[in-house]
Amino acid sequence: MTQAAVAFLRGVNLGARNKVPQRPLAERLTEATGAPVRHHLQSGNLVVASPTPRLAELIRKLIGDDTGLDIPVIVRTATELADVLDACPWPDDDPRRVHLSMWDDKHDAGDARAMAAADWSGDEIVLHGRNAWMRYATAFHQAKLGNHVIERRLGVVATARNADTIRTVARMAAEV
Repeated sequence: MTQAAVAFLRGVNLGARNKVPQRPLAERLTEATGAPVRHHLQSGNLVVASPTPRLAELIRKLIGDDTGLDIPVIVRTATELADVLDACPWPDDDPRRVHLSMWDDKHDAGDARAMAAADWSGDEIVLHGRNAWMRYATAFHQAKLGNHVIERRLGVVATARNADTIRTVARMAAEV
């Protein structure tokens, strides 16, 4: 039996930019896959009960067909998400200060080690495969470290969510 997966859309519904209504997208994805799809928030978190092998490409195409936008999509299976959640080095910290960045592109391990060892003025980063947990010293909006740094330093396309969102979608994926 195929396990559920979570698709994370990068940079959608931020103010007036990249509007991708989640309910219609979930409905279209259900039609395309034949599997139930739920969404969490309007920030691009789709839980697919029985995903297709090329789920990210399918979602990207559906978004493009419906909106004309080219939105990157990062997919994690329920098992992968549970594994990375278990690896969170700060499970009890304020979830607004703990974020997970995820990417699918290959990256240079040396660049990743250098990024992890850099001084981020109190912000911290711990890498876990194609994911990085980040903890901000004060607040996300004041941090030197962030998803944009990971993209620039590793040459990847990534998306990030706070720890509460990751816990919620992981629970949703486990319950499907």
